[in-house]
Amino acid sequence: MLSILDHKTWLSSDEVDSACFHLAQKFPDVDGLQSCLCYQALHQGGVVGTPEKSFVQILNVNDNHWITASNIFCGPNELCIYDSLNTNINKKTKQKLSWLIRPQAPHFLIRRPAVQKQQSGSSCGLFALAFASVLCEGVRPEECHFQENNMRQRLYRALLNKMVPGFLYKNIKAKPERASVQVEVHCICRTSHNREVMVQCSNCSTWYHPNCVSVPHQALDSTAEEWNCERCRDQE
Repeated sequence: MLSILDHKTWLSSDEVDSACFHLAQKFPDVDGLQSCLCYQALHQGGVVGTPEKSFVQILNVNDNHWITASNIFCGPNELCIYDSLNTNINKKTKQKLSWLIRPQAPHFLIRRPAVQKQQSGSSCGLFALAFASVLCEGVRPEECHFQENNMRQRLYRALLNKMVPGFLYKNIKAKPERASVQVEVHCICRTSHNREVMVQCSNCSTWYHPNCVSVPHQALDSTAEEWNCERCRDQE
């Protein structure tokens, strides 16, 4: 764990997961806080990471950056991402976020509160944990200004003593949120699209994954083949 103290080193998944484990132990009413590796290993999400109540979840995006996602302080079919670098939300990230919310609505909304920006290029994991910690306490991260210069020491001491990391901050007035992003979801799995093969119902125009529903091979091989989903077939 001494690598935590190196200002040029990014936090590893083990260090992030360890801190999230202690947060989950202290805040049992907060869902999520699962291993970030779950979201890296599963290509299509499966059933992992679909919380049943208010959640906080740290994710690795673009293979080199940590963000925090949560539906605390959000309305129905919404979630917030707290990002100390304001990175681009690509299709892969949108799909990971859809695994967390899986709305029955045709889309969900990604809100982006204007949180503190990191000064060091390797501090994203520290800020992701700081955002997660205050969210568990019912505090809005956009109303916090953290002391970045001692975050590594505080995390190191906390993990060494098997405790929840506590990051020092002062309260500030929140700035206006950045532009929200609306994401369409599809299929019975209610997730967004990211390169997977999908087939469209000829009647209702809904898109489905062949891995989620039964689709004849000819419907996949030929654009001229009509195919109706089970819901439309039941209405015939």
